[in-house]
Amino acid sequence: MDNFNCTRKIKLLRVFEANEEGLPMDAFEYSESDVLYTQLSLFQKFMKRHSLDKMTALQLFEENEVFEILSDCYESVQLDGDGEILNDIDALLRNNGVTIE
Repeated sequence: MDNFNCTRKIKLLRVFEANEEGLPMDAFEYSESDVLYTQLSLFQKFMKRHSLDKMTALQLFEENEVFEILSDCYESVQLDGDGEILNDIDALLRNNGVTIE
């Protein structure tokens, strides 16, 4: 989990650097529905990647607070592609002792 959070903090710093370069902060505004859409999209892609049914995937996400992390780090999640985020989720789960294929 530390590696995941560290990576996200580094990405978030890029957002702040962009703001210092004159980008308006409203460029980084988002709604709750934006966060929910991203969470759902990544959840579905995670299920497909690992051939999991929704209940198994949901249990993994809930037990490892993946939805919360995606919400807390939403700004930095937007800077990466889905593949990189899915790799981060896989690493988080492995670091928490979860075996996934």
